Amino acid sequence: MTETLDIHTGATRLLARAFAAGKLSHSYLIAGPEGAGKKTLALKLAAATACAERRFPPCGRCPSCRKVERGEHPDVHRLEPEGRSYKIDDVRDLIVKLQLHSFEGGWKAAVIADVDRLMLESSQNAFLKTLEEPPSDTVLVLTCVNLQRVLPTIISRCQLLRLGPMPREAVRQLVGQRGLTASEATLVAEFAHGNARKALEMDLPFVFDFRRQLLEKLAGISREDRLAMLEFAEVLAKTDHPQEAVLDLVAGFYDDVLYLKLGRSDLRNRDLIDLVAREARQLDVITVLEKIEAVLAARGRALGNARPQINWEILIMTLKGVEGAAITRS
Repeated sequence: MTETLDIHTGATRLLARAFAAGKLSHSYLIAGPEGAGKKTLALKLAAATACAERRFPPCGRCPSCRKVERGEHPDVHRLEPEGRSYKIDDVRDLIVKLQLHSFEGGWKAAVIADVDRLMLESSQNAFLKTLEEPPSDTVLVLTCVNLQRVLPTIISRCQLLRLGPMPREAVRQLVGQRGLTASEATLVAEFAHGNARKALEMDLPFVFDFRRQLLEKLAGISREDRLAMLEFAEVLAKTDHPQEAVLDLVAGFYDDVLYLKLGRSDLRNRDLIDLVAREARQLDVITVLEKIEAVLAARGRALGNARPQINWEILIMTLKGVEGAAITRS
């Protein structure tokens, strides 16, 4: 996945210079938001330590690179969690392996992803001595999202590489490999918010078909048609899609309405620009903000296990300007 590396030019250049100068750090901590390419960068760094060309990025063609890609290289370790966290025995086992001589006479490397989520404080403490006194010719590569959940003593012993969200254009090119049209890839990139993993795993029928039907139906219900509101609330309450995800689609639509009124062009629902523009012409900024607040309130109720149909009835009637909607359905 060279696409991920290409967008993080700062980290790539730093690592390339370190390899060229023979000044590779013994430990790196790659921090960044979800889907920013942290694990991909970590694995590329680990592969570079075994690459026959001894460079970064690694060639990806030599036997050593191919072994790393298949997870078969004896000197490149990847700690895998059991369940929701790394087991301290697995951490200790990795420490023992790193003390051994290289099987192929080169560097050894270990990748430990999501240390903030998966590595408990006891495991972090067990690993600390290895960071303080790393074995010779060994590179340790850790990743995290939230630095505040990583022990300060671990952070201080690593070279920190910070990654930002993946640019929309990079995400668009990445998802374009799924056989999407240019407009579809652009739409997926807008909804991914710089998260490559989210883009690649996105439920495309949900984003393309369900979203369009949802927003067109919602916009088409008149303020006077209470029966249509109740019927649509029933449909939405019974959908197989997560309630929070559906509410996020509605929130995104009104975000676009607000952006358009403020003169911004970075709309998410670009394929529904006529619908967004119509709402923008009919509503003032204060009213749009009130609608966004109503959707956020509905999302809060959904997270609080409110009955879906009542939640949707309150929201739809509120969005349509029905006075006392929440009181009516309480």
